[in-house]
Amino acid sequence: MAAAFTRKERAAIEQRLREVALECAASLGMRRTTVDELARRAGISKGAFYSFFESKEHLFLSMLEQVHNEIYGRAKSVFDGSAGLPPWQRAAMAMKEVCRATLEKCILPFTQEELPLLLRRLPEHLLDGNYHSDEEHLQRLLMEGGLELSLDLHTVGAIVRLLLMSLVLRQEIGPDFDKALDALIDGACKEFVRS
Repeated sequence: MAAAFTRKERAAIEQRLREVALECAASLGMRRTTVDELARRAGISKGAFYSFFESKEHLFLSMLEQVHNEIYGRAKSVFDGSAGLPPWQRAAMAMKEVCRATLEKCILPFTQEELPLLLRRLPEHLLDGNYHSDEEHLQRLLMEGGLELSLDLHTVGAIVRLLLMSLVLRQEIGPDFDKALDALIDGACKEFVRS
């Protein structure tokens, strides 16, 4: 019988599994990714996989929450680092960082196509406290930043989702996409952030 993993090894393997899940989400998608594939890429056995996560869905949820935390953590850093600017401009800079980080992580196709399936497959009690939507992350960012909204949070959440969904059209729009997105974000933030 193999020796148990140390605490340090467990943490490293869990992190590696989340990285592998992100790679697979971008290349294969969750539906076509098997536990065998995840374990192979992480360098562990299929049996060992189940000592870390109950299922591939549990792993993909953990990966998604880590990615959300990273994306919105970057946005918070930008927001916090721009304290002298007008509130709408700080919000716009943070939102632009969310868009940049989302593109870098290549997570948008997964959230668009497979997140609904993932959320249906997992029990409600697991999602409570372990999954936070973009809207929840946005609310925390705005509340911690002390911004006042001129629109209700659900409408602001819809605006943010609309802006994030526009990222899938980047290739079709062409070289002016970044300038157009910046203009849309600036306009949206001027609209929903009270000065």
